[in-house]
Amino acid sequence: MNFPDRAWEELKRELTSLSLQAEKAARSELTKELNQSIRRLRQYQGEREWSSALIDALARFTPQAAVFELRNDLLVLRRQINLDVPEDFQIPVSSAPAFRSAIEAKHAIVALRSPSEVSEQLSRPAAPGRAHLLPIVNGNRVVAVVFAADDLDADLNGPELSEKFRTERLVARRGQIEDLSLTIRTQAWKGNRS
Repeated sequence: MNFPDRAWEELKRELTSLSLQAEKAARSELTKELNQSIRRLRQYQGEREWSSALIDALARFTPQAAVFELRNDLLVLRRQINLDVPEDFQIPVSSAPAFRSAIEAKHAIVALRSPSEVSEQLSRPAAPGRAHLLPIVNGNRVVAVVFAADDLDADLNGPELSEKFRTERLVARRGQIEDLSLTIRTQAWKGNRS
């Protein structure tokens, strides 16, 4: 094996090692954060505490989220992060089919983040993306619905997102590094043949 190949292999081993360490640290931090969130949810005294604990937990996983209380056939905003909606925002269940489906099924669903699915105010018409809707069930009835948005255009280097997003992006790049390795080796091999 010549020097460039040995150096490349060493670099790959180092990057893989660093990536695995980052992945392990991210898992450990995630476990710690989930435990804290679960403890807070178990110790709530009322609606204000559980909705606050829930939105704080969501902020670690998604750049945009909201908790809606279900009152009769109306979804009433209780808490939100990074959504451009007024604090007194309400949605009739009948005007948001994705919410209605999650409420009726009593199961989490994934929907397009379009006006016809999640309402005009929560949609992104230019680039809909996805919305995760998670009903919160007490006994046999839905009492609230969580809205969590996939924001594919989010600036993962921005200060508003947690270290977890940046770490996951680094871990995801491990596969890209290996792809890059194959491309560089192929190009070097082609260059040596000419």
